[in-house]
Amino acid sequence: AEAPKDKGKSAHGEWWCDEHGVPEDECSMCDDKVYRVAKGKGELCPKHPDRAKSQCFICNPDLWEKSAARYKEKYGKEAPQPKDNMPGAKK
Repeated sequence: AEAPKDKGKSAHGEWWCDEHGVPEDECSMCDDKVYRVAKGKGELCPKHPDRAKSQCFICNPDLWEKSAARYKEKYGKEAPQPKDNMPGAKK
């Protein structure tokens, strides 16, 4: 499996990772520590091993609805759709 491209804490600077659609401090695709914990627990997506199964909206679009609800609860508006974590974004 390939580690996150950003190799460490993402520099996005906000609570939310727009690129992947989850809170920054939980993003297994941006935060190497989160990725390593998921990998150690055997929780990486089998088809997209650069992300935790619980964050792979490509394989399980219903997870996006749950994540988007967290954003809406915090900000009172609809979450921006992730750029790199939705069906059709990655083969």
